[in-house]
Amino acid sequence: MVRRLLSGCERIPPYGNCNPRLRSDAAYLQELKIPTQHNGYLMAEWHFYASGPSKTNERKLWTSGTKQERALIDEKIKLALDWQKQTNVPTWVGAWMPGNYNDGDDYTIDEQIQFAGYMTEQLTDAGIPFAVNSDTKFYSREKNQWITKMQPVFNAIYN
Repeated sequence: MVRRLLSGCERIPPYGNCNPRLRSDAAYLQELKIPTQHNGYLMAEWHFYASGPSKTNERKLWTSGTKQERALIDEKIKLALDWQKQTNVPTWVGAWMPGNYNDGDDYTIDEQIQFAGYMTEQLTDAGIPFAVNSDTKFYSREKNQWITKMQPVFNAIYN
């Protein structure tokens, strides 16, 4: 069924997006069946830290950037790189967030800079493109201006 679903995605013009799973962790890339009739323009999307790091959740723990906390990030990236090598299909991270904005928002700017800096460096070094949640934390659409206090976090990601 997944193969039929994914093969059907290529008929969704011009930029079809199919996700056969509720969660899109890098560990689930192994479950994807590559469409046999794809036209070479194929990329797999996965997410991690989509709602930011956590000071209590062991799966996305980040307090001070300990060796174990960095390993959580590195392990997911390695899973994606191994899958890319196995399938010859590139991946990208469709969402990660430098703070837990939707769940307490209790990371300081310095903590967000540290997390964002490590995340950006690891993904960039791995050659994996990414998107960051949420643009409204960096730019006020209502005021048409950058949010000054978040500029250091933005710079840690994009500079």
